Amino acid sequence: MEANKEGGIPFAAPHFDAVRQSIITLLRDQENEGIWLKQIRDITNNFSLPTQATHWERVLFPQLGAFEKDMKKHLHLENNILFPKALAVAEKVVAGI
Repeated sequence: MEANKEGGIPFAAPHFDAVRQSIITLLRDQENEGIWLKQIRDITNNFSLPTQATHWERVLFPQLGAFEKDMKKHLHLENNILFPKALAVAEKVVAGI
């Protein structure tokens, strides 16, 4: 998309419209991901090990915490950097600017 914006690669406006629609769908899907992350946190009592935690709980809970942290960073980068930039480029191409 960046190369097209600079005129380096031909890419028709309908392709950008498909990108825009895909991003809108991904943003909707991310709402569910936030709900699932909260459910995992609730089920694990904020990743707190039970008093008599099994070996697998001791292995899994820290990994779930790391997964949540990575997922939140991923969602932040998409929502605040990648998607807005891609949508801005797509809108310009579709509008013929």
